[in-house]
Amino acid sequence: MSNKKMGPWQAVVEALKHEGVTHVFGLPGNPKHLVNDLMDHSDIAFVLMRDEKSAVACAYAWGRLTGQPGVVFSNPGPGITNLVTGLLEATCGSVPMVAIANGVVQHQEGMGAFQELDSRTLMRPVTKWMERVADIRRVPWVMRRAFATARSGRPGAVYVELPSDLADQQCDMPAYAVAPAASRCRPDAERLAEAVTLLRQARQPVIVCGAGAVVSGAADEVAQLADRLAA
Repeated sequence: MSNKKMGPWQAVVEALKHEGVTHVFGLPGNPKHLVNDLMDHSDIAFVLMRDEKSAVACAYAWGRLTGQPGVVFSNPGPGITNLVTGLLEATCGSVPMVAIANGVVQHQEGMGAFQELDSRTLMRPVTKWMERVADIRRVPWVMRRAFATARSGRPGAVYVELPSDLADQQCDMPAYAVAPAASRCRPDAERLAEAVTLLRQARQPVIVCGAGAVVSGAADEVAQLADRLAA
């Protein structure tokens, strides 16, 4: 597919479409952002919430129930800080999530601008990966990495921020390439054999299942194992 001239938020919408996103949770704020461009795409529903805390909770539930990244949109300042608890819960709970925010303009960064905060320092401890986009040509790559990171290995939350001054820019945007299918870790064969031996020798085995069993779709296998071990 050849490059197409578009703005950064149009590129974000293209990424969401290619990744199969059908719902985005959040609330509108500044004049130019994701919600405006979503209005032209009826196949992606924007679910209006009262605040970002509720929006990120809905995105968490979506990711938990479907196994696909829940998507939440936020505006600057308190909108971004309202995401923190939900993002941390998703990362700790192995729930795939992509948070997208509208950030303060670049030329005012570090100058105490209205609703400015150090989102990098805030988001790194609570996400698997975060990026504040400085060049709109990077948007397709950033979105691809965001979805790949959210789904792969141990799933979790990622955070992408677009400074609000980028909304007025356009470029020949690189074509979007869908993120690769989620990769999963496999246990070491020797350690797995040791675990089997211990389970066979156990008199009162107990099974503790985390989100990995849910992500792997292993509910039936866990039930069969419990029956076999009388756990």
